[in-house]
Amino acid sequence: MIDSQERITALYCRYSGEEDINGNGSNSINNQKLLLKSYALEHDFYPVQVYVDDGFSGTKFDRPDFQRMIQDIENGTVGTVIVKDMSRLGRNHITVGYYTEEFFLKHKIRFIAVCDGVDSAVSTDEMGPFRNIVNEMYARDISKKTRASVYARGKSGKRMIAAPIYGYKYDEEKEWIIDEPAAAVVRRIFNMYLSGIGMTSIAKKLSEEGIPKPHTYKTGAYDKGHSKYPDWSMQSVKVILKRQEYVGDTINFKTLRPSYKSNQRTIRPKSENMIFPNTHPAIISRSVFEEAQVLMSKKMRQYKREWLVPESLFHGILICPECGCKFAGYHVKRNYGIYTNYVCATYRRFKSKQCTSHAINEKTLIELVVPAIEDLLTSYRTGALSKKLRKVFQEDMIQKQEAADKELTLIQQQLEECENTIKSLYKDKLSGAFPNDVFLQMHSSFMREKQKLEAKQYELMDTINSSNDRTEVIGKFLKIMDRYSDPNTPFTLDRKSLIDIVDHIVVSEEKEEGANHRHIDIYFKYVGMLH
Repeated sequence: MIDSQERITALYCRYSGEEDINGNGSNSINNQKLLLKSYALEHDFYPVQVYVDDGFSGTKFDRPDFQRMIQDIENGTVGTVIVKDMSRLGRNHITVGYYTEEFFLKHKIRFIAVCDGVDSAVSTDEMGPFRNIVNEMYARDISKKTRASVYARGKSGKRMIAAPIYGYKYDEEKEWIIDEPAAAVVRRIFNMYLSGIGMTSIAKKLSEEGIPKPHTYKTGAYDKGHSKYPDWSMQSVKVILKRQEYVGDTINFKTLRPSYKSNQRTIRPKSENMIFPNTHPAIISRSVFEEAQVLMSKKMRQYKREWLVPESLFHGILICPECGCKFAGYHVKRNYGIYTNYVCATYRRFKSKQCTSHAINEKTLIELVVPAIEDLLTSYRTGALSKKLRKVFQEDMIQKQEAADKELTLIQQQLEECENTIKSLYKDKLSGAFPNDVFLQMHSSFMREKQKLEAKQYELMDTINSSNDRTEVIGKFLKIMDRYSDPNTPFTLDRKSLIDIVDHIVVSEEKEEGANHRHIDIYFKYVGMLH
């Protein structure tokens, strides 16, 4: 073996902060340094270079100083690697085995684990593979305990986010309080978005004004006299708009790490999140947040040109009655201006193979939608709208209850027949009419049918027992109407008013009469289509 003392000796120390469960501090960085330097001095290893990874798990090998040591080995400047024990090198037996049995041998590295009595220049470490497996099992055990602790913390409502999100900061007691400069930007983003400005346009506006991005603001780079900050992106705006924490809630268990060996996290389904309301001051109101979520849900494929950035007025509102797909928007530039058209997204993608175009331009839509809303506002001012809504909902509820009564009677008859059949099966089994396996198969089938019928029965009973009073739903819509009912202020259709009043619009195919005779069905918020 080449004399490794001709090159430097690497003293590698690692500490994760979770490993001294007995609290004796034997694995602390200072203790490792003291041990390794004493060993190097006693055995004439010089010169030495210390590599330290403090706060890094042994299951990961992308540790900064570990990678720096590996790079120095590949560059030929390291001849010996000394660690306190094998677990300091790592706790993944496959990767540790690769370094000790292949990588170090290939680069003629003398490897020493002081406390484990391992020295590759003296003898082969036959117990090494078993020791590495034990070390990995220890890491797995620590990971389980840590996860259990984190889960208990999250389930109790303790916040699982390591640091406050953009718009908040810690107070003296490590509680979240509003960071007003950043919170003002958050409020502005929500207000801009709800006023009809798209996320890309918001990002562009913030970048032009030199407002630092959340990461730049957090690191304090904006205080260091930088003349140019990284630009905002559509994604950075979207992240802020989707953060429910801004209404004062704590949301735990949003992500999942599949394995203790992996750094990557996957997004959990929202059904697995745990939400704890009103745990810190709110930056925006809950109604504003919910309105933004509704607006984001109305996503639509937007075919843009370089000369036009903003979202279309009817973005995400139009629905094709044939395939149920949302419409795609595209812009046409003419000598006399820029015009927006809409077409079924399925047709846009597959042409006539899947659907027809249902093409309609924005001007025609405005001519159809504005009079319909103005009629509603007029009806609201006279009080006729309130009476009409109550009458419509009462008639609708009566129809639903009558239909539910008829279906419930039928379900009850079917349940009775099913129960009689199951009783008959037991009698036939006792009489030996058929084998036990046939009985079990038939019994299981009828029991499943019975469970389905019972579930439907409970659903119908809820419908029948539900209150005729739809005041809450009607009240929400009338409150929207009140916002735009001032007779001295002419109604103007913009993105915000459209989202406030209209849920979606179904656009029929154009008929022979032409665009002026297009038929659309407007479904209003909460109350649906009103005839």
